[in-house]
Amino acid sequence: MQSTNQFNSIQSINTTNTYTNSNTTELSSLHDDNATSTWEDYATQLVNGQIINNNGNTHSSNAIPNESKPKPSTFRSNGSCALWNTEKYGGNFFSDYTINHQKQIPNGCVSTVLSMLTGTLASEFRNPNGKYAVNTQDPVEWSEALENFSMKLANISTDCRKLYFYKDELLQYNDLWTISYYTPEDPYDIFQDPDDDGRICGSHIVILHRNIIYDSCRNGPISIEKHGLLNKYVKRIFRVVPSNHSRGL
Repeated sequence: MQSTNQFNSIQSINTTNTYTNSNTTELSSLHDDNATSTWEDYATQLVNGQIINNNGNTHSSNAIPNESKPKPSTFRSNGSCALWNTEKYGGNFFSDYTINHQKQIPNGCVSTVLSMLTGTLASEFRNPNGKYAVNTQDPVEWSEALENFSMKLANISTDCRKLYFYKDELLQYNDLWTISYYTPEDPYDIFQDPDDDGRICGSHIVILHRNIIYDSCRNGPISIEKHGLLNKYVKRIFRVVPSNHSRGL
């Protein structure tokens, strides 16, 4: 993770390359050794909004050539950066939990997920006057609502990589999670600036219980391997834990 000073350096660079030697060394180590352009040039173009999509096509005529892109990360979550420390925080909280699948109304994925987790009507979470009304953009409120049902959400250390890279570890825990992901598959659509209403792109939330996905847009439960969400970029992952657990939002 870059320090604040390093981040500020990226924001302030220009075509004359104003990096310090220490920053240049660190950032250059992330660059393709066979590339002809420098990492500083690439960072400059990123700051200027000249982004490359996942097909290698540029959204600006001055963006860095495809052959000069840094190599994509091949990192997978592992024992040194586990999603959950079972030895420290325990596990198998809701592995035997029963979930009844539900279909959502349009734009009702959050309330329907909360409904499936609790067995309560989705309208109680969705409607402003509902008993457990939540802001659909505020996971803290989701967790607070779940505390009425002796559960809450625990934050998980993730980033915006594809769910595929988290799948194996998630399945090892054999428990109950919520997974939010961005619906576009082109990173350019995810990382663009928000519009006048503050919207960037679509996202969706589903439940993972053991190896089964409960998706309110589907007709019924489906295995994670068959769902099709593994190629989606992760927005958030929460573990569902008892309300008295030390972890939470």
